[in-house]
Amino acid sequence: MLLVVIVRKNFRQLTRAFISTLFSSFCFVLPAEAQSQQVNPFTGVNRLWFEWNTIPNTQWAPRVIDSGAKPDKTLQILKFQPVIPFKLSDDLTLVTRTVMRFINKPSADPLLGFNPVTQQPGVIGFDERNKAGLDSVNPSFFFVPNTGQNSAIGIGPSFAVSIDNNVGSNQFGVGPAVMAFKQFGRWTTGVRARQIWGVSNRSTNEDLNNLVAQPILRYQFDKNWYLLSSPIIIADFNLDQAWTLPIGGGIGRTFKLSRSTQALISLEAYYNAIKPEFDAGESLLGDWTIRAQFQIAIPDLTSASPGK
Repeated sequence: MLLVVIVRKNFRQLTRAFISTLFSSFCFVLPAEAQSQQVNPFTGVNRLWFEWNTIPNTQWAPRVIDSGAKPDKTLQILKFQPVIPFKLSDDLTLVTRTVMRFINKPSADPLLGFNPVTQQPGVIGFDERNKAGLDSVNPSFFFVPNTGQNSAIGIGPSFAVSIDNNVGSNQFGVGPAVMAFKQFGRWTTGVRARQIWGVSNRSTNEDLNNLVAQPILRYQFDKNWYLLSSPIIIADFNLDQAWTLPIGGGIGRTFKLSRSTQALISLEAYYNAIKPEFDAGESLLGDWTIRAQFQIAIPDLTSASPGK
């Protein structure tokens, strides 16, 4: 409880500190063969990347809509986010990252009947159930100049396309995105972020105005094991209390699949210290997010320079 109070009181300072690290860094674990041939971990590695997030104790709707709503549901998000670099020249690489979000979220259908209080037909309750589908596709394109083997910074456009109107906002959005990293010794720090504005409102919802940022901090114990903290910070500026700020981290391990290919597995836990709120300070999101990640890293050895 004390931690939540401290975070709330110092949220502005935390936000400024995060923004100041926007161009700091981002990291990847490299296969041994890639390291020996000096492949840049940002511009020279293809990745097949799966991420699963589950948030228990989530509430389907505010009590002003459903007076019987309780925080007893689970929100689940599965992301498939391939990362594919394209070398444009010796001095410039285009890195693509496409995030496909499959979501299973709490929802409900209204139950119609005769209300004995109002003596009128109407909604007498809700049939609570989960809805699942492909929420959105978010392709981002980063133009990355050659800054050496241990750092990189990329900037470019990002798009958001809602696919399934049952679980998404049915809108199209566009905005800038940035991704960067720096590696020094056993430590790696970094960030990826995007700001999306809606440009085509195909629903009755407000236009998109979302910021998603993910700072990265990792410490490498040895060749295989590492500690990781990569909270996903979200701001929906259509809400009065826009921010979602998780705090936490986890542990990861790499496994060699072949001479030049590795798999990365991690398990993390985050406490949602700050969450979006509705009237009377009611929040629907659960307190904890559990995340599991699985990646297959395949270095592009054609872009490598000989090791020294």
